Amino acid sequence: MKHTVLSLVMLFSVTVLVIDSIGAGKGTLTVATYPIPAMVNADGKNIGKSPVTITLGEGEHTISFCDYSSQYTTPPSRVVKIKAGEKVQLIGMYENRFVPKDPPQNFQPADSLFIYGLKDRPHKDGAIFDYIDGGAIVYIRHGLLETTHVVYNRQGGATLTLDIYDMGTSGGSKAGFDDEEICPDGFGKCDIKAPCKTYHYEPDYFLYFHKANYLVYVSTNNDSLKTSVDSFALRVSRNIQ
Repeated sequence: MKHTVLSLVMLFSVTVLVIDSIGAGKGTLTVATYPIPAMVNADGKNIGKSPVTITLGEGEHTISFCDYSSQYTTPPSRVVKIKAGEKVQLIGMYENRFVPKDPPQNFQPADSLFIYGLKDRPHKDGAIFDYIDGGAIVYIRHGLLETTHVVYNRQGGATLTLDIYDMGTSGGSKAGFDDEEICPDGFGKCDIKAPCKTYHYEPDYFLYFHKANYLVYVSTNNDSLKTSVDSFALRVSRNIQ
């Protein structure tokens, strides 16, 4: 059901809601973006990073959203009508290009995706240290900007985890892939159209690959599902341009 609800939400790039009234004169517009913060323009002028609230005169105004990264589609511009004394809320949905729309075969999403930023720039779900504690240091060393985290469940207790580390540059993603603190020796290989390292520590199976600015981790706690990890990683790899 959560997957269905999330899919329905993603069908709408922008939603407008009148929430209450204020004093006579101008109206107020509040712009938010989901699931990441992004820069917003009103009538061609930058008004700051979401969430942001501005006062506008009566009439129509064009709100546009700035590109965030190659991982996300940018919501289309939207014309909003402001009336005196009203508060209007606008939400721009940034859809993740890399996370496949369909879950791995026989899995269901455990929840919506989580996004962790840096300690001084936490994102929707906090900072990377809230997810992997001190282990985040090595990723930050190679330029980590943010982490996308998704977990899928399968009947019987098996899980499949996807982590996408935005390392900022292709050099940063390769450096993380080459760092033995992240990807130690003793790895196997896989064919997912990107440099890949696989690991089997019974009952876990996982892999890392890097492509463009991204270092990607896919894992399962049930090594009999190795092919599910490999095939899902291939799908993610194909989505990264």
